[in-house]
Amino acid sequence: MAGALRVTEVGGRNPIVIKECGMVSSLGLGCAASCAAARAGLRRAQPLDYLGFASLDGRDVEFAVGHPAPIVTHGFEGAPRLAQLVAAALRDLASRATIPTGPRAGFYLSLPSCRRHLTGAELIPDPIARQTFLEEVAEAEIEGTEESWVGAILSLALQQIGIPAAPIRFVSCAGHTGFAEALEAATGDLGAGAVDAALVGAGDSLVEERALGWLRLTARLKTGANPAGLEPGEGAAFFLLERGSGGCIAMIATDEEEGVRFPGDAGTGQALARCFNAVAREASGPVWLITDHNGETNRAMELGNFLARTAGPDRTFASPLYPAASFGDTSAASGGMALCLARAAFSRKYAPASAAVIASAADGAGRSALSVVAG
Repeated sequence: MAGALRVTEVGGRNPIVIKECGMVSSLGLGCAASCAAARAGLRRAQPLDYLGFASLDGRDVEFAVGHPAPIVTHGFEGAPRLAQLVAAALRDLASRATIPTGPRAGFYLSLPSCRRHLTGAELIPDPIARQTFLEEVAEAEIEGTEESWVGAILSLALQQIGIPAAPIRFVSCAGHTGFAEALEAATGDLGAGAVDAALVGAGDSLVEERALGWLRLTARLKTGANPAGLEPGEGAAFFLLERGSGGCIAMIATDEEEGVRFPGDAGTGQALARCFNAVAREASGPVWLITDHNGETNRAMELGNFLARTAGPDRTFASPLYPAASFGDTSAASGGMALCLARAAFSRKYAPASAAVIASAADGAGRSALSVVAG
């Protein structure tokens, strides 16, 4: 709905700057390596031998293909796996900056919901499998809240790197738009003087066994029989934000796409266009579009609708970038990883335009856009 549009100006009288960032992806255990490899067009997609199924012709076993992070997540599942990713990104950040602690600092986090694997029954094509899934969901027991789940993940990560915990001030489990929501909350607190430093982070894994099984069951996984599915990935990104000049984040907008409830629903592109127009209104010349399109048909349809609503004589796009092509679909981590790519491109002066917009669509109704300029 148009009334759901929220726009946050990060610059202005209280500018906010990214002091440093950290990242882990399938292409490397640091921001520099990951961004350089992605720029070079490298991929580390590989068969995931823990999820096999009958091939299209029924004569062989086909394995899911995904983008796991090297070394750090091997042998871990669930919350411990997410903690490994968060720790690796924070460790990369800590190698170049002091991570603030105490009450005047805070964590603003985008992580997957602990209930994600219990959703998506409407996408299961087989009615018997759908009914079985619904029965399992009805019997499932989830202990604690989303906040306690995220708190446990962060606590495990901080124990690894020996850093005292700062307060968790905001948690989003909205998926692809979660990072924009966390960034919006962090910049609001910094601008109001509620904190002196904000650690904004995003992490997710779609290559852990439970997530893979869920993607397979809900017919979203890319296979020989489903070529329009997604390739799962995993990763994390963290940013240290403070008040100061020279920031590269210009504006943040969030909205909701009317009529979209489930991952398979195709949006009209209206909400994404409203977000884009809100953050790109002052951009001159072409805009570098970075989106979370992952190969799924509904996302392709919405992207086409979005482009039809925004491209024209007064607005052109320069070399669109799809991070999922390099890292796989990283869901709740995708916005943060995209910002790492944009920041590296501007700092090293290979960005194809003077402004970039990171456009994200959640599996549900949420939509967001984030404008980035040279810092």
